[in-house]
Amino acid sequence: SLSRFLQSCKTSVAQSSAQLAKLAYVVGNESADLDSCISALSYAFLQSQLKPDTRFAQCIPVVNVPRADVRLRAELLHLCNSVGLNTNNLICRDEISPFLQELDVRLPFRGPQLTLSILDHNHFKVEGIDASEIKVLGVVDH
Repeated sequence: SLSRFLQSCKTSVAQSSAQLAKLAYVVGNESADLDSCISALSYAFLQSQLKPDTRFAQCIPVVNVPRADVRLRAELLHLCNSVGLNTNNLICRDEISPFLQELDVRLPFRGPQLTLSILDHNHFKVEGIDASEIKVLGVVDH
């Protein structure tokens, strides 16, 4: 179920920085409107159900707002409540950016260690994360 998937994602993100480098992230646009949030959740869940990419331990959906701002996303709250998703299991951008300080993202010959897919926009913008710190796996936009 989606609930169990989000719980496992939350557990994975809480692991050590060594584990975080083995995760692939899916992030929506910086407005974090409902379609962007749901796109990130759906895409990551779908990736987990289909043929998983063996290069990564897990595909993690990220809501592109700080945790404190989730309560301001009325549509997202309503949808989560309607389908029984606990919003505490959502992973927000400020919950992944601190780990970049632990990762040596510019190791010689290795390049960026934070890997992500971008949904509902076609350029990278996540507050607190520099574009040079990431490797883009894919872009899905409309």
